[in-house]
Parts: sequence; C-alpha cells; structure tokens
Amino acid sequence: SLCKQNPTKPYRLRIWGLQHILEKSASQKTNNKDTLSQIKETNIYSIFLQKTQNKNNINENEWKELDELVNKYYFDFKITLYRICKLSEIEYRICLLLKVGFTLSDMATILHREPSTLSMARKRLYKKLFHKDGKAEELDIFIRSIWNLQSLTRKKPEVMWNISHDFWLLSSKRLQISDGANEYI
Repeated sequence: SLCKQNPTKPYRLRIWGLQHILEKSASQKTNNKDTLSQIKETNIYSIFLQKTQNKNNINENEWKELDELVNKYYFDFKITLYRICKLSEIEYRICLLLKVGFTLSDMATILHREPSTLSMARKRLYKKLFHKDGKAEELDIFIRSIWNLQSLTRKKPEVMWNISHDFWLLSSKRLQISDGANEYI
C-alpha cells in the first residue's frame, strides 16, 4: 500500500483529523495566494515568463533557481514528492511548473512538448504516484495541496506523505478542498 497505515490508530480518528485539516485549509487561502503572488514577483519567475513568451530555452541554472525558490516557499516540496516515489527530471519539472501556477500552454512551451503530451504525462505521473488511473487535473490538485497540508499541520517532513495521501483520498471522495487559488468539490 502506498499509504503507510497505522493499524493502532482508529480509522474514525484519521478521518476526523483530516476533516479538521480541510476546515483549517479554508482559513489558509489568503496565505497560499500571498505565497504564489510573492513567487510571481521574483526574478526567476519573470525569466520563465519572458522565455515562454519568446519561446527561448530555460537553462539548467534557471531550473535550479526555480527548484530552490519553490522549496524555499513550499518547505521540502521536492523531498515530499521523492518520498512518494522517484521522479524523472521531466516529471519533477512538471510538478514545479504546476506548483508555481503555469498554464498547460506555458508548460508545453517551456518543456518543448505538445499540450496533449503533457496531459498524458500528468496522467501517467498520477498513476505512478497513486497506483491507479486518474485525470491530469487530479495530479494538479494533489501537487497544489502539498503545501497546504504542510502549513496546516506543521508536521515533520517525514510524515507528510502519509498525511498528503490520506488528504487526497478524502478529497477525491468529493470533499471540498482548496489549493489556495481555487476550490474543488
């Protein structure tokens, strides 16, 4: 099983705890929007936007700078993802771009892929992470939810996968969730 279940913790308590996180997430929308706004004001984000508009290549140093920026604002984002499973470079870059709010069209330009190819890659990545079929948009929601969970729980990074996965399971059962910019029901 992907989620490391704790057999001594009753299922009801886990559900209650995750519902509590969902309730608290509503109060965190402003913080997430502020964080994303701060990222969008950085030099590296501007470089990515400019290079997207001009259809120029992103160099390795720029990718590294974006990675460092995301992990600064979204504590241990990369570690959280890699604890779930090992990602290829392109898979991680897709996650980075999703995290900072790039559109599918911009992502396709940055990564030199067709939008349909990226949609399929996101669906495959969802399957890789959760061992079940899912939509590309479901991956997007999960990636955007990782920070919300970290900021709400203030847990150590090593327990984030368990919480994130359980949160995702609950949210996929039609509970209301938010990535800070949008609400999903």
